[in-house]
Amino acid sequence: MDKGRRHVPLRAALWRRGMTQRELAEALGVSESLVSMYMSGKKPMGLDRRLRIAQILEADLQSLGLT
Repeated sequence: MDKGRRHVPLRAALWRRGMTQRELAEALGVSESLVSMYMSGKKPMGLDRRLRIAQILEADLQSLGLT
């Protein structure tokens, strides 16, 4: 899978909730650049981070493409 398109479902979930990467970063307590690296596939996410994102976005891991 193309790394740049890896987290399309996650991007869509952010859009549906009207949330920016910056707001997600704030909710996670990390930098916006780290979230950007996650979204581009440049940095892998641990299970704990994926679960927290799912919780913040009120979605399951599969629907976010984080399985």
